[in-house]
Amino acid sequence: MNQSTNLMDEEIRLLLMEDDQDLQTKGLDQLLKLHQTRICRFVQGVYPYFRESELVDVLYELCRSLKKMLDEKRVDLERPISPLLFQIAKCRAHDLHRRLTAAKRHDEKYLTDMAVIIAEEGYSPHWRNLVRNGTSAQIMEEFASLLTTLPRRQAAVAQAMVDAFPNTLSLEEICDAVEAMTGERITIAAAKSARDEVRAKMREKLHAKQ
Repeated sequence: MNQSTNLMDEEIRLLLMEDDQDLQTKGLDQLLKLHQTRICRFVQGVYPYFRESELVDVLYELCRSLKKMLDEKRVDLERPISPLLFQIAKCRAHDLHRRLTAAKRHDEKYLTDMAVIIAEEGYSPHWRNLVRNGTSAQIMEEFASLLTTLPRRQAAVAQAMVDAFPNTLSLEEICDAVEAMTGERITIAAAKSARDEVRAKMREKLHAKQ
């Protein structure tokens, strides 16, 4: 470590020791700028799938954790602080990894429920077969893409059907749900048309895998 880095570390250490919150925040900002590149490389070495947004989240949570520790006088500023930074970063990255993994499992179940209820209950046995042979993941990717392309009314109807799962909505109830989501009161005929269109599109996905 060169002399300029040592001087920077000392300046940051003095700022972090300040009781003045503005000066302490300035020290945290300088500390992050000094070490963030190495911390991001370290985190990506452990979790290579992390994108820039995830790395930003880790750095933000790292700062929050360190600030809390400083406020509680749990940081020995007479010792090098970089090992503590990497330890905290590793913990916050692990926390984020667990949240993302849990969210992915939730999303997969959500899409599976959506596929079954929208394609009608009669497709459930066929869906279970696709799950067993490993084809379901591909269908869900296609279906997730399909949802983003649906017209506004069809998307609202699909959302209403999924939100009610495992119950089945009547056409009148679909109209109520769409109005609550969009502010638009659609007719029974429009609800039936939108529902049938969405089901037909999903059935195409299932038929293609038979």
